[in-house]
Formats: sequence, structure tokens, C-alpha cells
Amino acid sequence: EARRGIEAGDARLHALIDRLTADKAALDEVLPSLPDSITAVLNSKEFVSMAMHQFDNLDTEGRGELPPRAMAPVLASLSEESPWTVTLEHCMRLALIFDKDCNGLISREEYMGFVKFV
Repeated sequence: EARRGIEAGDARLHALIDRLTADKAALDEVLPSLPDSITAVLNSKEFVSMAMHQFDNLDTEGRGELPPRAMAPVLASLSEESPWTVTLEHCMRLALIFDKDCNGLISREEYMGFVKFV
């Protein structure tokens, strides 16, 4: 029974990441045409401060970059899955969506893009 629950959670996580991948491609086209009111919120000092505070909490080593595994709590929260269901593979797939420079790490700027997206 527990194994089936983990397998179902794994399938839901993969489906979520697939949706994020598809939506991210569409978002790049939509962002420039968002209403000024939404753009203002996404670029506001308060929103940026909140996102950078989240980043700092995830960046436990203080490197200024997040390895994919550091995204596990975010992915668990987004998917509403148990943290034990989130695997390194899931984290790596999520990181690939937002890792613009393809260095395998999520920078502050890339994390900001992720937060604006979700």
C-alpha cells in the first residue's frame, strides 16, 4: 500500500513538472503582454524581498546558488506531496526548467524567475 502511494506521488510529481515545462514556454511569450498592474506587483520591492528571503532560507550553504536538491521543499509544497516522495530526479527536472545558464545550479536571478512563474 505504501509503495503504491509513493508510485502515485511520483507520477503526480512528473505530471506537475511536465505542466510546468509546457507552461514555462508559454509564459515567456505572455510575460511581455501582462497588464502593468501585474508587472508592478512582480517587480515590487516587497515581492522581490519575499523571494530573496525564500532563496536565502533554501541556500543553507550561503553559496548564492541552489543545487537542484535544495528545490525539494519547494517542489513538495507546490505538489502538496510528502517530502519523502520528492526525488533528486524530480528536483533536477524542475531545475532544468529555470536554469538559464545550464550550469546545474539555480542562481538568485533564476530563482526570481521561478517565483514569478509560480
